[in-house]
Amino acid sequence: MQRHSGRRAKDPARTLLRLLAYTFFRYRAAAVFVGLFVILAASANIVSTSRLAPIASELMRNGANADMGFIYQNILFMGVVYLVGALATFAYNRIMMYIAQGPLRTLRDEMFERMQRLPLRFFDANTHGDRMSLYTNDVDTMRQLLSQTIPQILSSCITMVIAIAFML
Repeated sequence: MQRHSGRRAKDPARTLLRLLAYTFFRYRAAAVFVGLFVILAASANIVSTSRLAPIASELMRNGANADMGFIYQNILFMGVVYLVGALATFAYNRIMMYIAQGPLRTLRDEMFERMQRLPLRFFDANTHGDRMSLYTNDVDTMRQLLSQTIPQILSSCITMVIAIAFML
């Protein structure tokens, strides 16, 4: 049984940039919405967390005599902001799944067409299941990259920038 050769891309950064350009060029409008929703979700996370400090200060300063109206108002505000953040997270994940499906479908079709043109001796030398397993695993890895990893990296970077801005 033949194993995957384990060869890597000669220039992984360039390969990643080509994949991202290939994907997001076709879905520019959707990519803009993903960016906006990621910014909204990251901002909601930071803003809602920042409301904990006034609540804690009020409780520590006044103890049992704390202004409960102020506390409830801040908790309600936090709840609304968290809800907006959750909806924004849902929206950008949903859009990214839509964005990822198009290029991956095209890639699967191109790989299938290429397999159909391979000579018969290729299939005599290689197990068909091994080849299909490689195709499936590679395409699934790209799906995960496009639909989960890229938005998570973007969200983490934006959260870091907003958190630093709030601290300053």
